[in-house]
Amino acid sequence: KVGLGKLRKALRTIKDKAGKVKPFFMEYIVVPAELETTADELTTMITANESTKVNPFSRLKVEVEPRLDLDSLTAWYGFASKSRQKCIELGRLKGQAGPQISSKIDFKSDGLLLKCKYHVQAAFVDHRGIAKSKGAA
Repeated sequence: KVGLGKLRKALRTIKDKAGKVKPFFMEYIVVPAELETTADELTTMITANESTKVNPFSRLKVEVEPRLDLDSLTAWYGFASKSRQKCIELGRLKGQAGPQISSKIDFKSDGLLLKCKYHVQAAFVDHRGIAKSKGAA
């Protein structure tokens, strides 16, 4: 929980381009598959009978990205709320508004063949709103 607290503080004290503190609310943590169980345990809602036993991280949403395991089994990321800071943008290529679906009848099997293409690309638009924890050494 100490690491979550430090990362939350880091996002709360990020400065904007003008150098002013622009506090962000951490909404997501993105973890490698190795840390999925730990992340779930740390963000589980606890019905506490004492105020000192409340889990302040139960509002966080956990996203698991197995490809992060290839880089590090301990590093994870905190992301600000999408409504406060857009960090990653999804763009559609070739001006397409959505998936392109094609179909044709297969006379050999009396079936319908479907093909779906969706041209998209993701890109970082601003690093502010994302913080990385290296985790345990």
